[in-house]
Amino acid sequence: MDNYGINHLLAASLTYGLVKNGTDWKWNNFANDRGISQAGFASVEAGALAPIVIPLGLYLYGRSTEDDKLQITGLAVGQAAILSVGIIAVFTMVGPAVILTCPPKSDPE
Repeated sequence: MDNYGINHLLAASLTYGLVKNGTDWKWNNFANDRGISQAGFASVEAGALAPIVIPLGLYLYGRSTEDDKLQITGLAVGQAAILSVGIIAVFTMVGPAVILTCPPKSDPE
């Protein structure tokens, strides 16, 4: 189903309305005064530690219980985490350059 940018137009209109009537500024002040803006910080920390702790934990637990499958699982999860960091790093470096140098799409007519 093609909506031809209607969702973007709706989002832009809603954002404009929230900015014009001051709702965004009121929310900003409310969130900062009550500490709501820092509520997700624990998730940020957990997300940074999970790719290290989970594979290491699986491997060490498998090692302590002499479970070869769990050790291999820990190594595989660790390998996936390392590969994903590498892929994300490449996309972060190359992505903006590719986007800026790509010609615009031509009309299919």
